[in-house]
Amino acid sequence: MKVALAYTRPLNRILLIIKNYTGDKLNFGLAAEQAKAQGRDVRVVFVEDDASIKGNELVGRRGLAGCVFVHKIAGAAAAQGYVCSGGFMFS
Repeated sequence: MKVALAYTRPLNRILLIIKNYTGDKLNFGLAAEQAKAQGRDVRVVFVEDDASIKGNELVGRRGLAGCVFVHKIAGAAAAQGYVCSGGFMFS
């Protein structure tokens, strides 16, 4: 992820859409913090909507199903020129 962030244009805002897995949150979150420390405008969204594990409190919601929709909505908004403001809302 750190390498991918390095290849984005410096003036572009970056939106990271991350599934609710502990490893993903740690690794992508660390990459986001490192990019922010370098002056990049990085926003992070954690998707945790999983409907496949009803009643399983041990695993928790992982963000498997809704992640696709979050990517599609964010991509469509970006294509229309909307700017990410705040945490994960498009204004």
